[in-house]
Amino acid sequence: MRPIGNVMLPIERARQLKNVASARRSRIIDVVERLIADAIAAGEIPDETPGWTVQVRKAGEVTFLTDDGAVGFPRLHASDARRLADDLEAVATGEKKGRSAGPLLGRRLLMARRGQGLILAMQDDAGAEIGRRTITPSIARDLARQLRNAADAA
Repeated sequence: MRPIGNVMLPIERARQLKNVASARRSRIIDVVERLIADAIAAGEIPDETPGWTVQVRKAGEVTFLTDDGAVGFPRLHASDARRLADDLEAVATGEKKGRSAGPLLGRRLLMARRGQGLILAMQDDAGAEIGRRTITPSIARDLARQLRNAADAA
């Protein structure tokens, strides 16, 4: 499931945004994601991904979890968080078609590239799906960076 949001723009700006994307030989989402990445790098907005909690839980542990708790791990050792970050990035860049993390705490995270996006599917010990998210490669790279930063701080 990929929750989506709509942004209302005057038609003139929407056309200009489409023209920017065309001039850059990219998609509108790529232009928007570059804008967000630049704002994070400049410190204009926090390095957070809405809908996800990626933070130090306690010394040596990291939380990586969607806000509804359906995808991710409530507790990861810092070394597992770094490994998960590497796997997310490998799938996001296309270096790997799929990876899995776990089992940890009775959960396994499957990551796979599908079309322009990534599917993150959470399974329980029996292999039943308990949650799913579709994200863009850019969001996967953001989450990987945030995981590494949290692991370094843990």
